[in-house]
Amino acid sequence: MLRSLYLANATLLVVHELDSVFWREWELFRLPGGEAGSSPRTSLLAGRPEFRAPASIAVLAGSLVVSLAQGPGAAAALRAPRPAPDRATSSGRTSP
Repeated sequence: MLRSLYLANATLLVVHELDSVFWREWELFRLPGGEAGSSPRTSLLAGRPEFRAPASIAVLAGSLVVSLAQGPGAAAALRAPRPAPDRATSSGRTSP
């Protein structure tokens, strides 16, 4: 389940990056070479059409939902004890 959520989140991230390229986000934020004039949050609140496209909103909402579902599982996996490596397989010998 955690791998599926990771894959979904990675896919949504790639789609978001493609959406950013479509809208030429680097020009909206005056990047590179200078301070960004605004943030995605302020642009969304200001009603810029680039940030109101239904597909863009869906990708961001999907990313939020998947991230919220993935978070507890990832935290639990990080806290879980890891088994000690098997000495027979880690020394290059194969076990019978």
